[in-house]
Amino acid sequence: MWRSLDSDKRAKCLKAGPSDGVVLKDRLDQSLGDLCMMLSDWNLREIAESGPDYLLSILKHRATTSLLISTAMVSTGTLTVT
Repeated sequence: MWRSLDSDKRAKCLKAGPSDGVVLKDRLDQSLGDLCMMLSDWNLREIAESGPDYLLSILKHRATTSLLISTAMVSTGTLTVT
């Protein structure tokens, strides 16, 4: 189902998750404080505009990698999603 959504619909889904609808706008957005250090890859620009496989790759990575390794990779910028 996710793959059938266009960029606008993926953005709408992402914003529907948090109760207030606020999400990181891009990888450098610090408006949500320290949350950006752990979730910089979980942002509107990359998830909505990069195509459906971007989010699916993030979810697969998080499901198959320890939280410690995953967090370190995101915070150092070494996590690359293909």
